[in-house]
Amino acid sequence: MIDIHTHILPGIDDGSVNFDMSVLMLEKAKSIGVTHIILTPHAIFGSSYYKSKETLFELFEDFKEKVEYIGIKLYLGSEIYYSEKNYKNLLNGELVTFNNSVYCLVEYPMHEETEIEETLYNIRVKGYKPILAHPERYKFLDSNKVRQIRLNALIQVNTTSILGLHGKKIKKFAFELMKLNLVDFISSDCHDLEDRNVNLDEAYKIVSKKFGDKYANKVFIQNQKKLIEKIENGLV
Repeated sequence: MIDIHTHILPGIDDGSVNFDMSVLMLEKAKSIGVTHIILTPHAIFGSSYYKSKETLFELFEDFKEKVEYIGIKLYLGSEIYYSEKNYKNLLNGELVTFNNSVYCLVEYPMHEETEIEETLYNIRVKGYKPILAHPERYKFLDSNKVRQIRLNALIQVNTTSILGLHGKKIKKFAFELMKLNLVDFISSDCHDLEDRNVNLDEAYKIVSKKFGDKYANKVFIQNQKKLIEKIENGLV
């Protein structure tokens, strides 16, 4: 399996607090068959989480070298918290996209209605390929709105939503999106070694049982493989 949304890079945001925790998270991922991981620390302009592109790559290269022995291929990205300033930062090349490709992970305020469809359209027409992080958690979205958003972005759902860790309503919405074939990727959005861990295997079993192995392979493995090939080779 491949995880494209993680908070494993240590000491950057509200994810892994130190190197030792990050190692344990990677070892857990390895034990369940994860082969590739994209590290996506929060990019929230104006917060303590916000680091320059240069700083993030320095930290990433150092971390990648130290954990190479684990045997998981790592890539650097970020989870871009949308704001007008961050939009400008993205266009100016100041934010970290997936392996410096046109693919980028974008999140929005989850409790405050935002023009997601319009802003993702604006990102797409500037040449980027946005991936919307966990739309099932946005209280103001429904499946019709996600269908419209998907015209301009790929859709990523969290394992924790499938496992019911954010409540029954969010779990139900995640299943609705899968039933309507509106999900491109399922990722862990892991932050720690407890509830928000690298739990792709647990979610895979649930999705496979409900929607079949073919569908589970698509949203946990096949789509991710295609994405990795694109970000490695500069494809769109």
